Amino acid sequence: MKFLRKNLFIAMLLITMVVGYFLAQDLEWFASRSWLKWLIVVVTLFVMALPIEFSALRKAVSRPMAAIIACLVSYLFIPLLMWPLSRLAGPVLGPGLIMVAAVPVTLASAAVWTRRAGGDDSIALLVTIITNSICFLMTPLWMYWISGLSIERELLTGTIVNLFLFVVLPMAAAQILRAVHKPIGVAATFHKSKLSVIAQAGVLAMILIGAVKTSLRMADGETVITAAGILITIGVASVVHLSALAFGIFCARATGLARDRQIAVGIAGSQKTLMIGLSAATSLGVTIIPLVVYQVFQLTVDTFIADRWRMRSEEQRTESPSPEEVANLVDTNPD
Repeated sequence: MKFLRKNLFIAMLLITMVVGYFLAQDLEWFASRSWLKWLIVVVTLFVMALPIEFSALRKAVSRPMAAIIACLVSYLFIPLLMWPLSRLAGPVLGPGLIMVAAVPVTLASAAVWTRRAGGDDSIALLVTIITNSICFLMTPLWMYWISGLSIERELLTGTIVNLFLFVVLPMAAAQILRAVHKPIGVAATFHKSKLSVIAQAGVLAMILIGAVKTSLRMADGETVITAAGILITIGVASVVHLSALAFGIFCARATGLARDRQIAVGIAGSQKTLMIGLSAATSLGVTIIPLVVYQVFQLTVDTFIADRWRMRSEEQRTESPSPEEVANLVDTNPD
């Protein structure tokens, strides 16, 4: 029961995918309404961004090296590593892996997992804000450059505009509202857990839309997904995530950053958002399966790694996690 409560969102995510896949014909009306999809995106991202406190970013902004490294890991190292590996998954799942690499850092968990691991969560917050603020350009352009898709210029331009209007502006509006009306900001911070439930419902709704569209394309013969392709996708997602985590820590350590900042770089640089990926994927006709695979892997594995790092931090504050330690932790039986 404790395990189920701890992983309830992952279980609901997988169940939603199954429901959307097998009941696609009955739910086509829901998935086909573009205005409803973008309404869900706007509300969800507004709710996700509202509890973020800019006042907590002063330390990270005054010493920006950690945030810069994490941003480069997220928007440069991961896409370049994913580029060749995604070809192993084939023409259907490969673009979905590129979509994973192209999206920004997750709003939902990067700071939480950094704090859980004993890291500096202000860095994770700053990286989240920076990468999400420029996602309307970076995500479509990475997809266009390296996915191999024949994306029409009008579709590419439309995706950039939509991400700016329905992703960046709602997050900016949430922060402006916090700034001009302090009680709302205080209430949002106090009710962060309740807002998180609303945000998770929005993510599940987008999962449902993506699963329905994928199922309909498979029924029409437009999309063929094999078990081997899914296994390769799982393997590629795990390799890329752990490599980014280790590389971020290595770079932070090489530049002389303290342990808590190393942890922040590793986690924030390697975690990717699901919500923005879902909105872009449904716009570009990319399957959502790699996005879900990466999300499930990062949540489960990073939970284990973060808990182990926190234990090590409490035992020996000055010790820094090495890239080799990341690999060893994953190979260790948590039982």
